[in-house]
Amino acid sequence: MNIVWTVGSASGAPLGGFLADSIGWRWAFLMQVPIAILAFIAVSLALHLPKVDNSDVYAKLKRIDFAGSLALILTIFTLLVGLDSGGNISWSDPKTLIALGSSLTCFLLFGVIETRLATEPIAPKRIIFNQSLIAGYLVNFFEVAAAMSLTFHVSLYLQVVQGKTASAAGLWLVLGVAGGMIGSLTGGLTIQATGRFYLITVGSYALQFLGTSVVGLSTGILMHSVIFLGAGLFVSTLGNGSGVTTSLIALIANAGKADQAIATAVSYLFRSLGAVVGISVGSTIVQGALQTYLRKHLAGMDVEEACPSCPS
Repeated sequence: MNIVWTVGSASGAPLGGFLADSIGWRWAFLMQVPIAILAFIAVSLALHLPKVDNSDVYAKLKRIDFAGSLALILTIFTLLVGLDSGGNISWSDPKTLIALGSSLTCFLLFGVIETRLATEPIAPKRIIFNQSLIAGYLVNFFEVAAAMSLTFHVSLYLQVVQGKTASAAGLWLVLGVAGGMIGSLTGGLTIQATGRFYLITVGSYALQFLGTSVVGLSTGILMHSVIFLGAGLFVSTLGNGSGVTTSLIALIANAGKADQAIATAVSYLFRSLGAVVGISVGSTIVQGALQTYLRKHLAGMDVEEACPSCPS
């Protein structure tokens, strides 16, 4: 399952680059519609669940944590609005402050709903506040945030700095697909052979850190080298692919049989949050640095005219 998830998430960037250079960037979004429909049909036909009593649909709908889900959605939405506004306008702008304040308020409301009000919360206390489980969730959040942000900005670097086309940049990102697939398979086989997941998980994330550091050093800190960038990307995704698999197994092992489904769902929730927040925060940092350096290097010019978005 994790191999499919890792390869699928890593394949989006190369495929998007190819589509952008061939039939247009809009198709990177439009093609998701038929793919989603096919996925829906495949799951409907292939997933066989035990028959349940559907006589009292209203009672079952009442069990769904709509309030908690809405609070979580609003938390993420307002956070992204605040990060985008802070990076593009100003961190002291009222819009930014209101959005970030609203995000914090919605998050606190989500916590109250989940811990005190919801009959069947989407994130039960025994799942969220379990010391072993919360460590796994945070690992999932930060590793996916780092991986998605790295993939996004490597593509940006290859196109803007190295002058490559979207398709050519996408070909380099195939290294990430290969690394993720090999890492996920290796991590699973290692746990199957040894029955242990702690050391392989720590080692996997050490590899991800090492690979990400190599990418950073080879994109302007020490040098500009596409070869070292590709090598670092492969090592980073190798560690990420292995770690995301072993950490999920660790979560399932610590959750117990009764809570395995909820623990797995919360794990994927943290991964999805990490992907969104990682790209958003990374973009905010890049935009802020770009504005600062533009103002520095445009000294002596009419900066407001040349760069209207640069901070005063």
